[in-house]
Amino acid sequence: MEKSVNERVKRSLRYSIYANNAWAVMAGFGESFFSAFAVFLQASPLQMSLIATLPSCIGSLSQLFCHRILRRLKSRRLFVYRNIFAHGVMYLPIASVFFLGDHRVNYLIAFLSIYSIIGMIYQPAWNSWMGDLVDPKERGSFFGKRNNIGVIIQFVCFLTAGQILQLSASGMQNKMMGFFIIFMVALFARIISAIFMSMKWEPEYSPEEEHITTLSEISDNEEYSNYKRFITFVPLMVFFGSVSAPFAVPYILKDLNYSYATYTFIVGGGFLMRILTMPVWGRIADIFGPRKVIATTVFFTVITQLLWLVSGKVPYLIAIMCVSGFIFAGFEISLNAYLFDSTNSKNRVMGFTYFNVVNGISAVAGALFGGFLVKHNSLFWSHYLIVFPVAALGRLIVALIFIPGFKEIRKTREASGLRIFSHVLMGMPTTDLILRTFSAISRKS
Repeated sequence: MEKSVNERVKRSLRYSIYANNAWAVMAGFGESFFSAFAVFLQASPLQMSLIATLPSCIGSLSQLFCHRILRRLKSRRLFVYRNIFAHGVMYLPIASVFFLGDHRVNYLIAFLSIYSIIGMIYQPAWNSWMGDLVDPKERGSFFGKRNNIGVIIQFVCFLTAGQILQLSASGMQNKMMGFFIIFMVALFARIISAIFMSMKWEPEYSPEEEHITTLSEISDNEEYSNYKRFITFVPLMVFFGSVSAPFAVPYILKDLNYSYATYTFIVGGGFLMRILTMPVWGRIADIFGPRKVIATTVFFTVITQLLWLVSGKVPYLIAIMCVSGFIFAGFEISLNAYLFDSTNSKNRVMGFTYFNVVNGISAVAGALFGGFLVKHNSLFWSHYLIVFPVAALGRLIVALIFIPGFKEIRKTREASGLRIFSHVLMGMPTTDLILRTFSAISRKS
């Protein structure tokens, strides 16, 4: 019986990787170009900030209804794969907004909001499901491996989609056809993801037994002290990150006037660094604990914001994205691991729900504040540049206040930030290749 269960778990985790690979195709051809599509539709700075954050905020709020739906369906598997299928179908109306007249950008915001509701309402159920399947001691390694494969696929698809847009860059109709093609690829990839998700095994689960943790219970109970600090820290980081995040794309495409092909190469640098470092960061989070990785990377997220002020040259922007990809690969995977550690099987659905809701609200608030700054900026030649130092200063203040109070939840090995960075650098595939090359040369000499 135990062997049968283990085989089911292994098979389900394999299908989970396949489903994530199909998601990566969808993200590379679809979600990665929503902002570029908005620029093509001539969205204003306010509309750009809303497109970047409002749909995800509404999607996060929809997760408050996740547990009610689970109690009715009584199956996380059914809930997840049905929504993933519907999520893919939403690319049809999104791709069609070009033909909807003067209010096409407003329609895009509306369709993206529905898209996000469908794509996010099930995520606490998915997190609960994966929490039952993945060994707690191997979460960092598993998600690092899973995410790394996905990022490689997403990177290749992103470059391919960028070339399709570049080849169709002459004339409005041709540009629209380019976007329509890549969005249809995204649609079919998402449907394939739904098929793999439907093939996974779901361990015995009863939503009635899951404790619905209320906000008042979280605030009053010392048991949730780490979780409380965490869901205050991360939304504040999201707020200041969202001050700048929606405006990198229009800065590159409009103010710097780079082509779609150049844009894909610039952003592609970040993808490459994620590919090289994400599995290593996952292993490091397992060994030394996610809290130490968060503390090590968070201050470098401040520096990456300031680097945007130095130059707008293509090689320099690619370098910025490489540094950002390296830092955020560790920061994001450790945040995910820490949230898993802060919750258990009985409160994980609601724990992830509250986390996502407050992050969604923070993202919208940050983006609207960033849009206000862009509109009234007179300090830099580009209206968009003001958001980067503001985001950097805000993140620095938040990190200084919250990081010292974080505790590692499970027992891990001690390590300094320098040691963690050295482990990551030595664990990268490129480092191993360089060391082997030098070793071979030295032997010959």
